[in-house]
Amino acid sequence: MTGLRARSLLACLIAAPLAAALPAQDDPLAGALLLDRVMATVNDAVILQREVLALTLGQIRALEQERGGQMPLPERRAILLRNLNSKIDQHALAQGAITLGILPPERVEGIFQDQMREEERELVRKLGTLQAVTDEQARQGRNWETFVREQRVDKMSGLAYSMSIHTRFNNQSSLFITPRMMRAFYRDNLKEFERESIAVLGSVAFSGDNAKATAQAAADAWKQQIMSPEQVAARFEKEGALAPEAIRIDSESRKTRRQDQVEFALTGPKDHVSDPIESGTGYRVWKVLEFEPAKKEPFESPEVQRMIREFLEQRTRDRLMEQTRRRAKERTHVWQPADLRRDGGT
Repeated sequence: MTGLRARSLLACLIAAPLAAALPAQDDPLAGALLLDRVMATVNDAVILQREVLALTLGQIRALEQERGGQMPLPERRAILLRNLNSKIDQHALAQGAITLGILPPERVEGIFQDQMREEERELVRKLGTLQAVTDEQARQGRNWETFVREQRVDKMSGLAYSMSIHTRFNNQSSLFITPRMMRAFYRDNLKEFERESIAVLGSVAFSGDNAKATAQAAADAWKQQIMSPEQVAARFEKEGALAPEAIRIDSESRKTRRQDQVEFALTGPKDHVSDPIESGTGYRVWKVLEFEPAKKEPFESPEVQRMIREFLEQRTRDRLMEQTRRRAKERTHVWQPADLRRDGGT
């Protein structure tokens, strides 16, 4: 079998279960044989297609329900490969719990065994007896040994993460969030903490001999009813209403718009309606459709400092986690079929 034919067959085998999730509709892969396969190995651990599909199909269904239609195969494949890469990273971290050298291997294994004993006690509390636990696992087509194998990856990867973050935070004082770091973040992101008010202003123009009276009637109606500018203009169209618009107003609007219009909008509040305003040969009526008041949150605010500290701590944890993930992957050998490699294979 040539490399091209092999790659095409492998693509079909990946796409088949994804295509089977919803009606085929001209899908050239419809009817492809559904087979399980090895999608990757991480050292001696095997990642099967069904494991990745368990993550992927639910995500695809949720996205397709949100969109109201079937996703193209390239997008579905991208989700599958993203979940596969996540699984590879998780397996590398799980094995890294022992190989990274943060704790002695026997201590790491002891922590895992303690966690599994607690899992067993929790299952017995939930189902009543150990026999009931055994029966339930048999009903699911597995036993305690397979359950432990499944749990090992989840718990060991979480353990690697916890050990890495805890050790690095304890051993490197430079990783702590200092007041200087927090103040620098506040200064660099001042727009997130201070801004002038923002508004969306509805505007309708009125022309003709009775423009002012019509504008007043429209203003009175607009105060009492929820209407868009277009609805106001349609309601009073025969009396000369025209040019409905909704305008976003902020501090920059002072450079391009009437000052009284900007001040009216930025003063608020929401639903405030103006009296008729003379404009050229006619009149206008304004209404504040949306309004966000000015915000000025000083650095000294406990809430501001809490938000900044939480953000910086999470950013530090993310950076440490990425370093740990890279170190773990350097200590593992990953194999993937050519059609699933990030570089496309050869």
